Amino acid sequence: AADVVGAVDAEEAAVVELEATMTAAEEEARADPERARVLDGVLAKQQEVKALEAEVAALAEQRTAELADLKTEVAAMQESLGDVEGAEAVNAAELERLTTLKGRLEEEVHALEASNLQLQRKIDQYPTRLELQQYQTRVTELDEEIAWKYEETKLAFFRYNTFVEVLRCVDNELDVFTTIESSYESCRQ
Repeated sequence: AADVVGAVDAEEAAVVELEATMTAAEEEARADPERARVLDGVLAKQQEVKALEAEVAALAEQRTAELADLKTEVAAMQESLGDVEGAEAVNAAELERLTTLKGRLEEEVHALEASNLQLQRKIDQYPTRLELQQYQTRVTELDEEIAWKYEETKLAFFRYNTFVEVLRCVDNELDVFTTIESSYESCRQ
């Protein structure tokens, strides 16, 4: 029990830390309208996941209680059968009822397992907090990489424009020198 309490306390501390990180990331993302829209969508999906988890937990608790009641009933019937001294003493109708009850219980258990599996698949469609945090981290990394590439591209355009300007100045100077040279030749004669 102490291990379970320790694990729960550690999990709660991790959740508090994760929520603080998510709050900081949310405030940062709210500055950009596109990020804010994406974050709102993710938060809405997270609320849906929480609602589904609560629904699954309630349904599982209800089904577990029903199954426990049925198991108790079967155990009581088996106990009453154990008290009977011989197979001849068992009423054929009671044996048929117990067989039918056993079949019904097995079908219900299979139905509960299928329902549980279906709900688990439904929950697995939505990302967990950890996955959302990983997505946020990767989006931030990509955003920084794009900003870096943008600055690099901007610098390349600046260099190119500077080179073109220098080339134009050199061409102008060459034209001036060519004009001076031709004028000099004509003035000398």
